[in-house]
Amino acid sequence: MNISFTEKQEHYISAQLKSGDYQNGSLAMEELRSDILIGWDSPLSKRKVTDIIGAKTKAVKS
Repeated sequence: MNISFTEKQEHYISAQLKSGDYQNGSLAMEELRSDILIGWDSPLSKRKVTDIIGAKTKAVKS
């Protein structure tokens, strides 16, 4: 499966790399791909996209 990222997503990945949370881009990409696949197989969420992004950002910082 190929997944294309938007420019905004690419900026997010770059920021994660610069923060030192990931050693390289492929690790960040693999985690994002895994999260996307989980999302495809999950039931619909009542959360807003901003809530989901906020939760993910908080989890990465912890």
